[in-house]
Amino acid sequence: MIEKEDPMSDDTQSGRPAEHEEPADEVEGHRHHKAGLTDEGANDGAESDDVERAGEPTQGWFDCAFDEVADRRRVHEQIVRRVPWPRAFVSVEVDGVVAGCGMGASVEGRCGIFCMSTRPAYRRRGIAHRIVRAICNWARSRGDERLYLQVMRENDAAKALYRRVGFAFAYGYHYRVR
Repeated sequence: MIEKEDPMSDDTQSGRPAEHEEPADEVEGHRHHKAGLTDEGANDGAESDDVERAGEPTQGWFDCAFDEVADRRRVHEQIVRRVPWPRAFVSVEVDGVVAGCGMGASVEGRCGIFCMSTRPAYRRRGIAHRIVRAICNWARSRGDERLYLQVMRENDAAKALYRRVGFAFAYGYHYRVR
């Protein structure tokens, strides 16, 4: 994960692996944190006309976020629908299809960014940047002071985007799955 508590500090902390007795695959990622909502480019106050923001996810939002087998998708939909308010479901449509989506969830002055997804056919068009910017704007309008997100370690394109909009690496993590 990437998190930066003090915007003037370069210190980061390391996550420790969870203890597990049985053999397991490891899932690794990074946590990023944006220590302020004033960085240029991420939250300039303007949102694109094609960005939609809602308090509830649409079917198109779910189709983009969880393009997977029905049983897994039902579980993910149930989890997302239980995310407490305040929350924002952001999407960008291209030719009537949700091409990218993300979710912001706010608590105690911090906004987490979750479920970021851009359909492969629509990548490298700035869609994810517009979604992150819309979530940053929403968080700022709520008075949130910090943002955080998680990204898989091997997702270099996403990490580059998050760096461009002001996120910084806080620490790595991994967990084990059977």
